[in-house]
Amino acid sequence: MEIFQSAIQGKVIKMNEYFLVGSVLDPVKDGFLEILRGLCDNPENKPVEFLETEYIYLKTNPNGPNVTLRARKVGSPPDTAQHCHLKYVGSIDYKTDKVMVRTYNDCLTSSNLDEYLTALGFNLESELIIKGNLFHKGHLKIVVSKIFQPSATEPQALSNSHLVEISCTGPPGQTAIADSVKQFADLLKPFVRMDKISQINEELNI
Repeated sequence: MEIFQSAIQGKVIKMNEYFLVGSVLDPVKDGFLEILRGLCDNPENKPVEFLETEYIYLKTNPNGPNVTLRARKVGSPPDTAQHCHLKYVGSIDYKTDKVMVRTYNDCLTSSNLDEYLTALGFNLESELIIKGNLFHKGHLKIVVSKIFQPSATEPQALSNSHLVEISCTGPPGQTAIADSVKQFADLLKPFVRMDKISQINEELNI
């Protein structure tokens, strides 16, 4: 992606992301977090809490597929941040047996990212507020988060559940990383089902 070659600052990270997703209902979220504390690193510590605003930008390409980019800033509007992350994720590869895989490009940028993307022809399509907890298990990242829609009064939750994501980034073709993601997901089977998006959609007839 050309935009990552001319990012405002920071080193571009070009990797694949190996991941699985699931969800837990709001009433059992706190208990699930305690289970994760026991399974993840440093159980004596509380998980890292975060509040981010995600901006989704779209650029129409008349000669090919459209390009979508995600930018995240710490805090919710009207909070501001000195830096934010710009991320591009490719289409999901469902051919793998154990996990989903997609291209993952990430870079740290300065706070004038909106002006930068607008100058490149991107338009802001949507805005979401994401609040959650972050855990680590070795090189794995486990995120339990809830998504809100910004409003004039207070953010509105989009569902009555929390999203659970297990992920790890690494070079393409790393079967060991895929195995690690799947093995940790299997530990959570009594509490939450971690699966591929395509399999979940098939069962829900989506």
